[in-house]
Amino acid sequence: METYWGTAEAAWRWVLDEVRYDDAVWIPPSAGDELDPEDRDGMYAGVGGLAHVLAEIRLSREWTDEEQRLAAVVAEQVRAGIAATTDYTFFGGLVSAIGVLTALGEPGSGAAVTRLLELSTRTAGRSTTTARRGSWKALAART
Repeated sequence: METYWGTAEAAWRWVLDEVRYDDAVWIPPSAGDELDPEDRDGMYAGVGGLAHVLAEIRLSREWTDEEQRLAAVVAEQVRAGIAATTDYTFFGGLVSAIGVLTALGEPGSGAAVTRLLELSTRTAGRSTTTARRGSWKALAART
């Protein structure tokens, strides 16, 4: 078990070394890649995914100071973007924000739910909705 623990900690150290704290916290999708600003906070290709890793780490040990800082900055950044977010997808939008904040044990998921309700009211009755990466057919159009 000790071998696996050491490997996991080394891999996580590599990830933490890739995190950038420029104007905002972000992580490149691959080593050496540049940030796609639209993906910055999402859980698929952005720092939101680190929230889920941090939640798993917290199950086996306490966070380090560096990890606590990362969690706080990610949560603050995700919360700050909720009011302007129109993407409601699981991997990069408001549903992602709910998952990130919940995984970190941080407040703010209620604001994301409220924003989702606002967006659903505005788009009710439309056959298509525009997501960040293009148009997707609404469920009603598929049936």
